[in-house]
Amino acid sequence: MGHGRIDERAYLVTKIPKDFALKKEWPWVKAIGHAVRLAIRADGRETHDVRYDILSRSLSGPRFGEAVRGHWGIESMHWVLDVNFREDDSRTRERTLGNNLSWLRCFAITRLKHLPLKETLRGKMQIAGWNDDFLAEVLTGQ
Repeated sequence: MGHGRIDERAYLVTKIPKDFALKKEWPWVKAIGHAVRLAIRADGRETHDVRYDILSRSLSGPRFGEAVRGHWGIESMHWVLDVNFREDDSRTRERTLGNNLSWLRCFAITRLKHLPLKETLRGKMQIAGWNDDFLAEVLTGQ
């Protein structure tokens, strides 16, 4: 049980048949992934979700499940970047600068998350802005 619920997940991959109607328009489509989730909350309520993904190669069910779960880790990181650094509002047009700023944001999040201080990420960012000694600790890890 995690997050106050029990999750059951199942993953299935179905290969695209040779006579697939959209083969000309989508020649790269090799399979369809089906992700099914049943969640039972602590109060007994159930939710059932079905998700379909278009795949460019055929995967096993377990491998597809790993890919789906890994994708949510990436989405979670993007959410953190947007909420804390307003990354979606960035108007940086030069590619190298954008990549460098993105790397610095990820570096900052990693450093801040590993600090033993019991504070939110945003709170740690504020403390680093107010306190040069704390900022030095964030940057050096000491």
